[in-house]
Amino acid sequence: MSGELTSWQAVKARLDLEDNQEDKATGLIAVASRRAERYTGRLLAGRDGTLVMDGRASDHLVLPQYPINRIESVKVDPYRVFDGEPVTDYFADLGAGILIRTAPHLWPLGVKNIQVTGNFGYGAIPEDLEESVIQLVGYWLGSQGISWLGKGDAASGEYQTMYVGVMDLPFQVRNVWDSYREVSV
Repeated sequence: MSGELTSWQAVKARLDLEDNQEDKATGLIAVASRRAERYTGRLLAGRDGTLVMDGRASDHLVLPQYPINRIESVKVDPYRVFDGEPVTDYFADLGAGILIRTAPHLWPLGVKNIQVTGNFGYGAIPEDLEESVIQLVGYWLGSQGISWLGKGDAASGEYQTMYVGVMDLPFQVRNVWDSYREVSV
């Protein structure tokens, strides 16, 4: 899975789809995965990338992409060329996406002066996130393999069957994605 939050095999099994639906479902998986990442403001499926960030004269550097699977290099350059030696006097809180400089060093103040190269996002997609993408694909396909399609109403506590609001997402999907949304501090 390169950027996808689920696989054709998982969607096929969960929604009880036929082999002739693979092309359509695979395209919808890609669209739903990109939409989830746009909605949350994060890379969710683990992949390689480079972040260029502002230094804040602090010992903590909070990355906008987390969790971190691997850091390949961290470079500091006020001229933004990044051809020098990497910084090694830090440790990483991989789950939170924070690089902490060891005393007495700080991440220097500057604009786009820190480059972090690594692998960001989930190596193993969390179950609730994968299920939300499967449900969205099923919703788009009109699959009866999704138990909430055509069932109940909000007043009874059952799931909705109509799109409502933000980005045409069923509320079950939106509720899961909200829990993965980037929080600005």
